[in-house]
Amino acid sequence: MTQRAYPLHEQLLFGCGLTMTAGALDAYSYLAHGAVFAGLQTGNLILLGTHLGQLQLSAIGRYLTAMLAFMVGTMLVRGLQHVFENRAVNQPALVLWLELGLLVVVAGTTRVLPDMVITALLSLAAAAELQEFRQIKGAPFSH
Repeated sequence: MTQRAYPLHEQLLFGCGLTMTAGALDAYSYLAHGAVFAGLQTGNLILLGTHLGQLQLSAIGRYLTAMLAFMVGTMLVRGLQHVFENRAVNQPALVLWLELGLLVVVAGTTRVLPDMVITALLSLAAAAELQEFRQIKGAPFSH
């Protein structure tokens, strides 16, 4: 039986690394930046609903900001995928560099920028990762 060779970004070890990165982003943003998830938008939706139900309107902006940033990040990467679709560009590497750049900006400004901005930047990074890396060994993968 012949095994198919998958690109590095579709291999199990790489997927495990992405999963750990996404989990770390969520834990960091939740614990250090206002109890908002960077990548787990379902959690933000639940927290948004909880705060709305309790009429804590001052808290909903942080969840909406993270969800909007995630949406923008998804659209940005989808646009890049479309632009570079038929070109000799290593799209996974490009997205990893984008994500790394965002994480470096966060690391350098985490004590300066407000929590909502930091969470928005982390949500952009999480969205980029989730949009670009959707398969492991040719099968659908979501982390």
